[in-house]
Amino acid sequence: MTDHHDAWELLPDLVTDPGGDRRLLRHVRACHACQRRLFALERVDRALRQPGTAPAAAGPRRRRRAAFAVAAAVAAGVLAWSLAPAGDGWSRELALHTASGAVVAHATLVGGRAPSLTLVADGLPAGADQGYLLWAQLPGAGPGQVVGRFMADPAGRCVVAVPLVRAERHARLWITPADQPDATVAST
Repeated sequence: MTDHHDAWELLPDLVTDPGGDRRLLRHVRACHACQRRLFALERVDRALRQPGTAPAAAGPRRRRRAAFAVAAAVAAGVLAWSLAPAGDGWSRELALHTASGAVVAHATLVGGRAPSLTLVADGLPAGADQGYLLWAQLPGAGPGQVVGRFMADPAGRCVVAVPLVRAERHARLWITPADQPDATVAST
């Protein structure tokens, strides 16, 4: 995939067929803008597929409007987050370790008005088109939830920036393969 514009247009295809076009997957692995766009599209897709999010008798036109409204809301949220000042409260550095104790990623949690998480990985197990999920669990908040989806380059390196709704100093983070959410690759 040589043209970024073409990749941008084809990203919705990866939502419905995650193992799709290999050239597109290679581009997404190397392009953080496309990774963020794909993650946003997947969130919209999940929101639209949840029961009760769309009227039962909605026709195609109404569903398109609802999809557009959700996509616009996600885009507005991303824009607001990107324009907000950096967190004005606190920050915390975390190391993510494999089961053998090797550090394969570092995360920075930032709290304040624009909470965020930045993950820098170097040494994740990387296979062809390997996708990962980044999970977070806040103290007393029940089970963890996916806060990011990303791909590493063939050497297992990547940088991921994730806006958060809320950040806590004592959050637990972990990484799993996208196709095996119960198999932890690294955790805090």
